[in-house]
Amino acid sequence: MSFREPTAEKGRIDVGFHQGRPMQADASGRAARTVAAMSRWGGGVEATQASVVTWEPAAALDAVEDGVVAVAVHDGFYGAGTGAGWSNRALLEILAETLPATVDLVVLPVRLDPASQHHQKGWHGDVVRSLRRWRRRVVVRDLDDGTDGLGGFGELGSYRRLARTAAAEIALLRRRYRRGLVIFCDVPFSGAAALVNPHPGWVTVVIPRSSAALHIPDHTRLVAWERGTLRSAARSGVLVGAISGFMRTHLVDAVGIPSTAVVDVVNGLCDSDCRWDSAVPVGLPTKTDDGFWLSFGRAVPEKGFEDLIDALCLLRDRGARVPHVVLAAVSRGGEFTPYQRRLADLVTRRGLDVTFLTRFSPRIRALLTCPSLTGVVVPSRVEPFGRIPLDAYAAGAAPVVATTAGGLRELVRDGVSGFTADPNSPESLAAALHRAATVSPPQRQRMRLAGREILGRFDYRRSVVGMLNQTAPWLGLPSGDGDDGQSEPARRPTAVRR
Repeated sequence: MSFREPTAEKGRIDVGFHQGRPMQADASGRAARTVAAMSRWGGGVEATQASVVTWEPAAALDAVEDGVVAVAVHDGFYGAGTGAGWSNRALLEILAETLPATVDLVVLPVRLDPASQHHQKGWHGDVVRSLRRWRRRVVVRDLDDGTDGLGGFGELGSYRRLARTAAAEIALLRRRYRRGLVIFCDVPFSGAAALVNPHPGWVTVVIPRSSAALHIPDHTRLVAWERGTLRSAARSGVLVGAISGFMRTHLVDAVGIPSTAVVDVVNGLCDSDCRWDSAVPVGLPTKTDDGFWLSFGRAVPEKGFEDLIDALCLLRDRGARVPHVVLAAVSRGGEFTPYQRRLADLVTRRGLDVTFLTRFSPRIRALLTCPSLTGVVVPSRVEPFGRIPLDAYAAGAAPVVATTAGGLRELVRDGVSGFTADPNSPESLAAALHRAATVSPPQRQRMRLAGREILGRFDYRRSVVGMLNQTAPWLGLPSGDGDDGQSEPARRPTAVRR
């Protein structure tokens, strides 16, 4: 087994947003304001200074602005350690592109200090540059979760602190804007959704991209808190977004959300996810030149990496050919997690031919474009959606071997776009891997084409626009992919680097 870590991204990050915090009022009772903020919160995000925004004390605010869409994200702005982070970033980019130019976009990320191990400068810089491509006002207001900017996925106390902070920010927005849409992304914001009372002209949506009941069912206090806050929010008129058919069923049957309160925001990929022209994969050993399988995701037991290791051993012991495997069970920290150490020990003791990647990097996803890649493995035990098969389809990687856990069942068709296995079953996974190892070139090409067809049904932009039309018809967005003239979307600058 070999260990490799992606090299850190280099380069200066030019951030033109204001990571706002409550300001201290001066002697006149008003907070100091930047020159840009004096002119209707500045111009557009394409100008560095014009995108710097500050707030006045709440008592001084009047409802002088027309409309706003505010998005709170737990992961995906300052860095990403989960698939939810990728989806949250895509949501922000879609909103920046799609919303009418007269509507402001307010981003409410959980604050991460640059010194935090979860803060990823390269990722954050890319997000900022992406949002600055569109000629609109984008306001960034950091949220405090009680971790002093260290972040991570905290305990219940930090979620409660985050709920109060987020609800206070929404109260400020309601003073300034006559109408708005609030989107809380991720379960940590279910508490905030429960605290936001109904308000004329405003709609709130919370999108749980997973749940404690699925991932950590033994954490009974957190499971009860999530279930209670989501139910309370739904009773007060908050809509709950379902990212997959599986999650819709889970929210209704397991969490107890009325089906009438659930709105579909099915996950998927957007245009930027399907562009690979500038993708640079992480470096790999030369042994991968003869072909390799790739499996990647967060280094947590729910991803099923131990089942993959067991399945590889079953194949080898039966005399089947097993290609080199790149196993990217990653975390955002610089040190091995206990789970990563356990995986490394398993691979070493069983003598498997594996390259082990441990640190998160967006460049790991670019491995899907490697010509020598012969298969993608998604061995998850739990998966609310599971976007990796779509990533593989977008890159033309085939076949995909995936379990039928959760939303994965909706993405991979056995024998058509890939091969499926039962979750939590190394034996079933080994059988699917054996089928994948013996595909012919014509069959591989047919699977590529089938994957592309499935990918077309998971257009995230179309899904988000559908949700916006359902929850905020005042935005006047076109109902389809084209522009029917009902609104003036933000315009793309003439020169954009991709």
